[in-house]
Amino acid sequence: MSSLRDSWQALRVQRQQEFNQRQIEVQELLSGFSAERQAQAAQLRSELSQFQQEIRTATQLFLASASQQRQIQAQQLFQELESYTRVIKAETAEFLSQVTSDRTLMAQQLTRDLQGFRRELSTLVAALIQAYTEKRHQDEIQIMQELATYVEDLKADVQVYLSELGAMRERRAEQVWSELQQSHDKRLAEVEALFRDLADFRAELTSYCTSIRQSVWGNEGVPVAAPKPTMQLKRPAAKPASSNKVQAKAKAKVAPAPKAVPPAKPAAIAPPPAIEAPAPVPAPVAPKVDETASNSDAHHHPLAQLEAEICEHIRKMQGARLPEIETALGINRFQAVDALRALIKEGLVTQRDRVYLIQEEVSL
Repeated sequence: MSSLRDSWQALRVQRQQEFNQRQIEVQELLSGFSAERQAQAAQLRSELSQFQQEIRTATQLFLASASQQRQIQAQQLFQELESYTRVIKAETAEFLSQVTSDRTLMAQQLTRDLQGFRRELSTLVAALIQAYTEKRHQDEIQIMQELATYVEDLKADVQVYLSELGAMRERRAEQVWSELQQSHDKRLAEVEALFRDLADFRAELTSYCTSIRQSVWGNEGVPVAAPKPTMQLKRPAAKPASSNKVQAKAKAKVAPAPKAVPPAKPAAIAPPPAIEAPAPVPAPVAPKVDETASNSDAHHHPLAQLEAEICEHIRKMQGARLPEIETALGINRFQAVDALRALIKEGLVTQRDRVYLIQEEVSL
């Protein structure tokens, strides 16, 4: 009986042989598979190369046919474009000719319209220039009238102002004259007092000399006393002519103003110092009077009656301007100015902002 070990080794040898056999069979199978795969690969390569060749050939044929078709289509398209271009050129030329004719007609119509508008505009401008010239001429006439009225008002105001200045100057001259008169009287009183003192001193001196002479020579050969000095002073000249007289002379058309009468110098008395005479007071200048206007209108309104009418009109209207007084009473500018000047000088009327008012109403 064989042992277990022998059987196991026999099995082992058998299994190795089977393994070797299977290994040989697997190698043979793998080599068969490899040869078969190589053959299939070679066949596939040949088929692929053939397919590529066919594809290349078909592609070349397709490209050639496509190129031919594209050339044909391009030629057709080129022909169509040429025909379309010719049509477009013809239509464009026809449109341009039509537009040119329309523009020519429009230009001619526009030229006619512009010529008509220019004629209308020239006529309108000429009418406007003529109207503007007439309006300017009227404005110039109105401005000249207003300017003449303003100049007349200004002259009247200046005359009134000059008359007021003349009255003020006369009042000032009278005041200065009275002050000079008072000063002269005061100086005369002082000189009389000095002469009285001098007479007393001379009497005392004479009595003193007489007493000395009597004490030396006795009662013989006593000289006779000299006469006492007397004071002989002259009064200054009369007061210059008053403003009323000057105005009366001016209204009586006496053009030259009265000359100033210088006061006489007082007599010089020795031994006292000489007394200087007061400076001469200039006489007020009489305002000039328009003789032509006064001559032509003096007989219409007496001055006193005219002053009363002007005063009544100002009182009734509670203030009036110079043109209003002239229009209301129907007098000229010189008559109105002379009467107002006299009323202002008398203190019955006053002027404020070219408006003449009653002095009593203003003072209230």
